[in-house]
Amino acid sequence: MEERTRILKMLENGKINAEEAEKLLQSIDKKMETQDKPKKIILTKGSGKKLKVRVESEGGKENVNISIPLSLAKLVAGFIPKEQQRTMEAQGIDLNTILGHIDELEAMGEDLVNVDSDNEKVRIYIE
Repeated sequence: MEERTRILKMLENGKINAEEAEKLLQSIDKKMETQDKPKKIILTKGSGKKLKVRVESEGGKENVNISIPLSLAKLVAGFIPKEQQRTMEAQGIDLNTILGHIDELEAMGEDLVNVDSDNEKVRIYIE
């Protein structure tokens, strides 16, 4: 709204004519329309790989079995508003780097975490 007021003040002070003011106001309207439109999200079938977390207790009983699609992390990152992304970057958190590491983890082909204690087995891997 502040931009509109500035344009009208410029018109009032004779710095621009009515035609120029109209063009400027139309460009503001177009800018507002594109900002208000929801972003189009295209879901594509990815690699289908998942981050898996499994915890088994003594005797092979599964206590935890979590499966999270890796593509979900990439999709969710697109919903983080730019302002929050800048805040995260200021704190040293770079989403692009994190997402790049997800791709590297996919290519590793080995367990990320594999702990075998007396009573439990914990395994985190990509499948």
